Amino acid sequence: MIGYATYLEQTNTAQSDVFEVLAQDEEATEPAPEPEPENPPLCEHEAWSSSNIYTGGDRVEHNGNFYEAKWWTQGENPEQSGQWDVWKIASDCTEPELEDGYPVWTQSEVYVGGDRVMHDGQLFEAKWWTQGNNPNDSGEWDVWKAVQD
Repeated sequence: MIGYATYLEQTNTAQSDVFEVLAQDEEATEPAPEPEPENPPLCEHEAWSSSNIYTGGDRVEHNGNFYEAKWWTQGENPEQSGQWDVWKIASDCTEPELEDGYPVWTQSEVYVGGDRVMHDGQLFEAKWWTQGNNPNDSGEWDVWKAVQD
């Protein structure tokens, strides 16, 4: 693509300023695409802050340990979280196993409404918070629903 550039040059004389307009053909260039944002490495998480809001799946670092929120929380210290509390240790820093782009369901994982998982070749979506409920055992009124992607 060819573009045009216009330049304005000023020349000072004793009597007045003289302006001259110059036009020049230039090769137009496409703007460089913006770089894609990079996901931080799995074990590099923001430091936990009591004022931040976290939702299920958010990971933080606190005093050298990595934690994952099981559900919405604010101000709950991960170090003081027990088995039934909002935070769980996520120190293994491993990516979840994927099948067709979705995490594979595991009994120990916490899922919240809208989370999708693969189990026995079928895609399921959680309707609400769940842990340990096998998607294959869910009926119409249970936590998991089978979905078509």
